[in-house]
Amino acid sequence: MNKTQRLIRLMLTINDKRKFTLGELAAEFGVSKKTVWRDLQDLSELGVPVYSELGSHGGYSVLHSRMLPPIIFSEEEAISVFFASQSLLFYRSLPFSQEMSDTLNKLHTYLPEDVREKITRLKDRLLFWVPTNVAESPFLQDLLLASMDQSVIEITHESESGVSVRNILPIGIYTINGHWYCPAYCYERNGYRTFRADRILAVRRPSHEIEPVTHPYGSVQDWLFHHFSDQEGVELVVRLTRKGLLRCRTDFWLSEGITEHPEGGGILRKKMSHSQLSWAAEYFCGMGQEAVVEQPQELIEQIKARVRGLSRQYGITNDG
Repeated sequence: MNKTQRLIRLMLTINDKRKFTLGELAAEFGVSKKTVWRDLQDLSELGVPVYSELGSHGGYSVLHSRMLPPIIFSEEEAISVFFASQSLLFYRSLPFSQEMSDTLNKLHTYLPEDVREKITRLKDRLLFWVPTNVAESPFLQDLLLASMDQSVIEITHESESGVSVRNILPIGIYTINGHWYCPAYCYERNGYRTFRADRILAVRRPSHEIEPVTHPYGSVQDWLFHHFSDQEGVELVVRLTRKGLLRCRTDFWLSEGITEHPEGGGILRKKMSHSQLSWAAEYFCGMGQEAVVEQPQELIEQIKARVRGLSRQYGITNDG
């Protein structure tokens, strides 16, 4: 048995035993205690969580972290892992970011030289660019784990109206345009809210026992579909110039409702929930003359109010 085969068998053996001595392993593998000790050092450098216990009842143990057996990758499968990792390159914050980095480093170390060269060429030629978010979201993993366990957490959240403490039950997390969001049931508001992850300042256990509610959403995808296709909302109708049409096409939610005119430009028709009106007013104000909102009237009034506010801010009067 060569060393590589022995290390693989050793990793599987100690993962099953959880606690062992050098003598036990030396007898099982037919090698000296010194050889077993060196092998354990090699496994430790590879990330296997082995630690020693002193005393008459001591020995070696594996930390409470289950190790997976060796997995055989084809060349294309290995490259696909690095392909997927490229899509996350520009995210400042990621859940399990350190573990992902460790996994890629382990995989890269044991790949043949020619495959490593292919991966280098892949990184040089492929880019998933997203706007870089300078604000960090340090609690992504906490939010994700709470949603997976369906456990209530207490957050300190900063919004435009100030800082507040909320007890929430997260549905999951998702990302759009470089920002992370967490839809959740908020106990203080008795309803569902969406929280920007980079505006969450702290996460902790609730100060008292809170019974989790039963989500009507089976997944974060269900929530997104319901939130962005609210059939009980209002009808959004917007006339677009060609430039406005091209810009709206870059928004995944707006792009589904666009009808292009042969002579250029087009019309946007889509259902929109009342909670999105403030966002829509800011979005279409930013488009200037490239978009004219025809309905709903409530959105038109919000846009007018924003324009009047800007006029006062910059001292613009009706006579110019």
